[in-house]
Amino acid sequence: MSRDGSRTRRRLALLASSVFAAAFAAMLAAQLSLMSFLDTARAESVADEVAASAFVTGLVDDAVRNAVAPVAGDDVAREVAAAASSDPRVRGVVRSALVSGHRQLVDPSAPRGTSPRQVDAVVSDVVGDLSAQFGVDLSGAAEQVRVPDARPAQVPDVGLRDLALITRAVAALLAVVAAGACVALHPRPALGLAAIGARAAIVCGTWGVTLLVVGWVVGRVADTLFGELIEAIWSSAAPAVLGVVGAGVLLGVGTWLGGRAIDGLLGSPPPAHR
Repeated sequence: MSRDGSRTRRRLALLASSVFAAAFAAMLAAQLSLMSFLDTARAESVADEVAASAFVTGLVDDAVRNAVAPVAGDDVAREVAAAASSDPRVRGVVRSALVSGHRQLVDPSAPRGTSPRQVDAVVSDVVGDLSAQFGVDLSGAAEQVRVPDARPAQVPDVGLRDLALITRAVAALLAVVAAGACVALHPRPALGLAAIGARAAIVCGTWGVTLLVVGWVVGRVADTLFGELIEAIWSSAAPAVLGVVGAGVLLGVGTWLGGRAIDGLLGSPPPAHR
């Protein structure tokens, strides 16, 4: 092979490896999302924990206290709020609203489920039922209870799960084709394989660092009901997703070393003729 031909093949192999890196990064992003934030089963499993958390209990407590205090005074309002925020009916409807909000974000075709107004209605019923216990007519105050929405209104119904599934499939196919092209086009195929391994290790390592930053940020901006759910989902999924990127780094480094070793065993090609 001429030197110009070898140089051209190297450039094409470099282009193919770059395409592989971009496709692999997109595929990995989609897969990690499906394993964490877009996992409806995981969201349902952590919703109970979120509904019973001190943060959510505090939000309900504040909503009830603000409604009851003008009618019954601060002391009674604190007691009513404490009783209402720990009521199983309240925790159940908050859990249902969280799961419903997550499903709508992931799959807009899913049933609407529990709305914010239904949450208010259940909390109001609980407050009204406490009237006899505290000897105060709380019916008027109960109608004023407004619990923060379980899902921000500005979050659109975009079908993120379907988008992630499509992205993963297309990116995986492109990554396989690009990897094969890199190996086939490189004048020394084993070095083409090593290049693919290096790209994979870099992409996985970059995603690992990114995920650590995302986890740090999520833990500091989760100041809403939905934010608490997202933080709980991330905490549950973090070991698995970090394990995936860690394994990807090791596999990529192993492929890079293996490609270099194979190239050394095969030996360098003879000098190119002009």
